[in-house]
Amino acid sequence: MHVPANDGLSVKPGQSVTSCGPLLKPVPASVSVEFAEGWSVADFRLARGLEVGAGPSPDWHHDKAAGYAARLSEGIVSFSAAV
Repeated sequence: MHVPANDGLSVKPGQSVTSCGPLLKPVPASVSVEFAEGWSVADFRLARGLEVGAGPSPDWHHDKAAGYAARLSEGIVSFSAAV
């Protein structure tokens, strides 16, 4: 199956999610698109104080679930630490 290089829905490594604001922590380099998507979902939820404990959806691709878990393991980044 061919997927366009930029379908407007996928988050590429090192890219922020512009539709929901910049990421607190950038997506690591050299990861799959699926991993980057999971990372971005977790980052979005952490940034807004939303529930993250339920984990990823069972129908997610395993790389997306791995990205979600990896971002959660990084924890919350303080905005004041970046200033």
